[in-house]
Amino acid sequence: IVVGTPNWSQDVDVAANDPITGYANIAYTLHFYAGTHGQSLRDKATAALNKNIPLFVTEWGSVNADGGGGVATSEANAWMTYLKANN
Repeated sequence: IVVGTPNWSQDVDVAANDPITGYANIAYTLHFYAGTHGQSLRDKATAALNKNIPLFVTEWGSVNADGGGGVATSEANAWMTYLKANN
């Protein structure tokens, strides 16, 4: 079961502080757009992972969250590195 979190599935740290219990098949979804969401969102993800909360990225993009702007190549690469390291 994949569960969303407040603020467009970005507050995974909040969910980690009060997780759903009693089930072994719960993961929390994380959404990011590289042009808008950088290290501060990765820090939230790390906080959740450090509490053994499973995360599953179900929506992401390499541009701004509003679809504007160009491809944020450097930040997208940072996200890919982070995701591979935390697979």
